[in-house]
Amino acid sequence: MGEDKYRLCSCGSGRKFKFCCYEQRGFWSGMSERELTKRAAELPVRQCYISRTWQERGLAHVVVLRQVPDGTMLLGAYLVDVFCLGVKNAFSARLKNDEVRPFLDQCPDALQEIPYEDARSVILGAIEFARQFGFEPDESWKASNTLVEAHRLFTPRFNFGKDGQPLYIQGPQDDARKIMKRLAPFIREGSAHYIAAADEGDETDFDEWCDEVSCLMEDKHFRDARNEIEEMLERYPERWEPLYLKGTCLAMEGKPDQAIPLLNQAIAAEPSPEAYLNLATAHQALFHLEEWITCLRKVVDSDGETGSLGRVAKETIDEFAASILKSDGISLDQHFAVGRIYDQAFKNLTAGHFDEAIRGFLEVLKALPRHVQSYGNLGLAYAGLGERDRAIACLDKAIELDVDYQPAIDNRRILLAAPDECLAVQSMREIDFYGDRARTGSRRPVAARALAR
Repeated sequence: MGEDKYRLCSCGSGRKFKFCCYEQRGFWSGMSERELTKRAAELPVRQCYISRTWQERGLAHVVVLRQVPDGTMLLGAYLVDVFCLGVKNAFSARLKNDEVRPFLDQCPDALQEIPYEDARSVILGAIEFARQFGFEPDESWKASNTLVEAHRLFTPRFNFGKDGQPLYIQGPQDDARKIMKRLAPFIREGSAHYIAAADEGDETDFDEWCDEVSCLMEDKHFRDARNEIEEMLERYPERWEPLYLKGTCLAMEGKPDQAIPLLNQAIAAEPSPEAYLNLATAHQALFHLEEWITCLRKVVDSDGETGSLGRVAKETIDEFAASILKSDGISLDQHFAVGRIYDQAFKNLTAGHFDEAIRGFLEVLKALPRHVQSYGNLGLAYAGLGERDRAIACLDKAIELDVDYQPAIDNRRILLAAPDECLAVQSMREIDFYGDRARTGSRRPVAARALAR
């Protein structure tokens, strides 16, 4: 039988093939790939893909597929350094339909679908960011930029760099000396950063050194471990591993506030489950509960629910979520949303914006009717407005809910002793009351030592 001209056209127009692309098929099928790429903007976009972890790793594989009327696909693939360099490599190719999926499956990172304009914003936005520091797209960009209509304006939708500053992470094919020379003025003034790879001949010794430091930390020889790490930082200031080790050591020593920025720097270069787990324990020690859970979720994402670390992280998340549901009757995400409302209300309270504070604490109490701290803080806010009776009523409610809630007891006594004066709020202790109680009853978290390779 002959070809069915009355089937739906494969271009996605929804029209019959005979009345859509039938006449054009011969014209396009005879066109060279080079000419086809030049006229790419005339072809409808079928799908676009991007690496799932591109914002964390700083490296995006972006794929754009355009439908050719003859039934083939024109593919554009772009390797984009969104932290520093912009487009590092690009190419286009004409593929048969059954060749597209194998190509996508060969990508080193898992891909997810992305809208075409978002794909353009990633690629063109990264180029625009890199040009601020003197970096132009790779030569291969010239031959393939038509697939993303490089000449057309794009809508900025994403942030680039690491915290707005370029972070150069050395790749295997980079001309690192040339790149570092270009970045040197920005690095000296602290507005750019870099992490370079060690020489291959030095890699084995370096790995063994990392293992020795990890063993010292496991044995709690923290001073010796710190000395080794400092020497490592002097010899390899561009590598992420010493940052990871130093952050881990500080977390294990009970210095989470110092550990967190170092672990964040290490994760920017190598977002491993071990680093996320150690960062989670540091946040937990400081009672940063939302950051703690966020990092544990990253562990699960990167290690999987069945991985040794991912399994432990998921169990911890589930246990905490179950305790929140049991005590408050809300989900974990609702708990954190209410927490943000509470934090803003507390900031208003300490700034003397008592009306705004009252509105915030009342909003918290809608979700958590038995939230002791909100009642205690409402008492302070009403006292700040000179509404003595309301203040005492809120403090009484806080004490009714928790007879051991000492801040409310103290504030109530002060208010009763000075009935004609507004209660000063500058020396409040409520914000850490439950945090201190929880820390007292829990042992210090132990950071995972395993180093990602």
